[in-house]
Amino acid sequence: MKKLLGGLRVRVRRVPHWVLPCVGLFSIIFTVFWVRLDPDFGWHLQSGRDILAHGIPAHDIFTYTAAGFPWINHEWLSDIIIVGAYGVGGFAGVAVMFAAIWTAALAVASRSARWPVLAVGVAAVLDTITARPNAWTALFFALVLLAVSKKIYWPLVPLFLLWANLHGGFVIGLLVLLAAAVRDRKYRWVFAACVLATFVNPYGPRVYVEIWRTLSDANLRTNVVEWRPMTVGLLSGLFIVMYLGIGSVSGWRQRKFILPSLMLITALASMRQFPLFVVAALGLLSERYDRLRGHLSLKSRLQTLAVPTLALVVVAMPVLAIISHPDNQSPVAQVAQLREQPCHGNLFNDYDFGGYLIWQLPQTKIYIDGRMPSWKYAGENYLANWMRDLTDVRARNSDFAQYNIGCVLIRPKHAEIVRDLKADGWTVTSADAQAILLRRPN
Repeated sequence: MKKLLGGLRVRVRRVPHWVLPCVGLFSIIFTVFWVRLDPDFGWHLQSGRDILAHGIPAHDIFTYTAAGFPWINHEWLSDIIIVGAYGVGGFAGVAVMFAAIWTAALAVASRSARWPVLAVGVAAVLDTITARPNAWTALFFALVLLAVSKKIYWPLVPLFLLWANLHGGFVIGLLVLLAAAVRDRKYRWVFAACVLATFVNPYGPRVYVEIWRTLSDANLRTNVVEWRPMTVGLLSGLFIVMYLGIGSVSGWRQRKFILPSLMLITALASMRQFPLFVVAALGLLSERYDRLRGHLSLKSRLQTLAVPTLALVVVAMPVLAIISHPDNQSPVAQVAQLREQPCHGNLFNDYDFGGYLIWQLPQTKIYIDGRMPSWKYAGENYLANWMRDLTDVRARNSDFAQYNIGCVLIRPKHAEIVRDLKADGWTVTSADAQAILLRRPN
């Protein structure tokens, strides 16, 4: 028996130190992604299916309001990959894929892949990440930071070529390279080559049009939740405090604090940037943790049991909270009714329901979805028009007549439009905590 246990101990010791922490990290992220549906998942899936069937569309294909709009889908390749993952394992396959990408991103960012460091990082971001294409930006951002720190040059060119076809967040990687080129002449030609590589996509340099349209839209920061200024929670605040503490002890003048500090500022201005701040700062946190272990010479139970246990408790808090309240806002019952009793006329839908409707009712054109908050036609913003129709009776009557709207699918919080429509004779045919479906009087 002693020989058997001794052999098992040897095998465990031969496992690289990063394997078990990464397996644990992947399991945590997958669990969260499995129970929580991103509102935009549906349109990504349907977009990938349409691209495989018909090629890259020149204009919007999902709405009746923006049918002529020149849609630039900077996530087109990611959409195709989502179709592949969904075909293999359904939504679980998609959750596995994005959990693996986020695991790789955080592991690369932390450099040493120590469990306590990874646990603090994932606990900080769990509230702000879902199974969606921005995971590619987190991973490639971490890889660019690693490449710059290791003085790796030309392999960055194919990385940016791929990145530019997966997600528009590649621009942040170019900014990192530009900063590196200022300090290191060898990166100047690499930076130029990477910029040219980003033009190799179905839209060429026009991909920057969509990126600029989004980044320059001030309305996003007030009308779309993920773009609003960050609300600092317990665990995200803990990570920020730890970063600020490391900076205070180490001295802010060190060059390595410049990028994470800038990312912290952008995260406070827009919560969707917070995961990238974590990616940028995780290496510093890992470095400080390794130094602390060396100074304190942590041994026996304190090192092998107490610290990982504390990290597990920290990460368990958001996981349990998300599992108990995943906050999925899908109009399941209402969509089922629309399948059985199609709408006589077009459907006016809630902004948050757009992606789900594109997925579940692929033959039904919708009013708006998550791709459109910065789109404009004839000077009019589609999201602003939708919000105006919620409260402005005259504008709503005009748009409903123009688009022949026969059904309204809205979240219960928009009580004003529900009250007005009921007063005009519209009938509520399905209602629950997620959505209300009203139909126009005959």
